[in-house]
Amino acid sequence: MKIFARIAMVISLMMLAGVLVFLWTLAFQPDTAEFWQTLGIEHGTWPVPTWVKFAGPLLGLNVVSALGYCYWAVSQVLSADGDALFPAMGLALRRLSNGLIYFWISYGLAAGLMPGLAAASVVGLDTPLMVGNWNPFGINSVFLVLGLAFRPLARAMQKAARIHAINRSFV
Repeated sequence: MKIFARIAMVISLMMLAGVLVFLWTLAFQPDTAEFWQTLGIEHGTWPVPTWVKFAGPLLGLNVVSALGYCYWAVSQVLSADGDALFPAMGLALRRLSNGLIYFWISYGLAAGLMPGLAAASVVGLDTPLMVGNWNPFGINSVFLVLGLAFRPLARAMQKAARIHAINRSFV
């Protein structure tokens, strides 16, 4: 099961990276109509602003890094065993919690705010484009909720590690 989970994580990480590379290569093409169409602007042929060409791929790399960090933490959770189970699991869950919150923030910026700002920079703010896309509490809030839920679990595992160490010292 661990191998299947790790394979699924690698495949989904590669798919995310592939989609982001595809999207941002469109921004560097001479004909920018496809790029603007992916952002929800029909018949747009404006040149892509330089700051968008710079900030977009950086935000995309940040999203891939955040998801990679989450997957690394999940891998650590899957690998926790042996005598140091409680401390290893506590550390892995804390890292997973941080990674999920980091991914929620990164994805919200890259998939919600960045396209809206990019489109607003060329067509203005009074366009009906992407109505409701910048919603940090949409379905992606699952990452935030899970990240916050893993925090007390990580603290409980760390407390269990201390109790386990005290109990072993008595025996």
